[in-house]
Amino acid sequence: MYIRLLSGTSDNRALLRYMEESIVAQLEDPLYYYPTSDAEWDSHFSDQGAVVIATIDSQPAGYVIGSFATRAGGYLLRTATEVTRVSAVDVEELFWLDGVGVMPDFRGRGLQKKMSVFFEQKARSMGARGILATVAHKNIYSLRNFLDRGYEVVMESDLDGHKPRLVVLGDVSRLAGFS
Repeated sequence: MYIRLLSGTSDNRALLRYMEESIVAQLEDPLYYYPTSDAEWDSHFSDQGAVVIATIDSQPAGYVIGSFATRAGGYLLRTATEVTRVSAVDVEELFWLDGVGVMPDFRGRGLQKKMSVFFEQKARSMGARGILATVAHKNIYSLRNFLDRGYEVVMESDLDGHKPRLVVLGDVSRLAGFS
């Protein structure tokens, strides 16, 4: 099995949309979902964002997307601002891990962790000190992946009235995989 991790660019938009749609189609109870707009993809492809694409044996296997919280705006920026009240990281130094997805055929192989390390290294090289993500309560596998990497649950958030999610924060200087 050959795993390849690469930085995504706007040239990968169709591949990312395909993976996003395939992953969401498999969800029993999506917490909230709306297709990522071109403007959102552009934000992730900008110098304030990061995209990681994984392939296994040349097949699309997963992705991670995110950007600085100040770039994300809306709910994400409001949540990041709340998190700064309980952490030592300024909102300008917080990076949102906005989405992570693993194609159904490739789940259970540790791909989320591998992609996360690559993503965290990119965010750190861009000046991020902390990485935020939200996790559905019932998504125990994703939550375990974050906790195993060194993230901490810092609050619960309702996503502007949707089902509550846990907000996790990782200090990039202490996450597993960094020396």
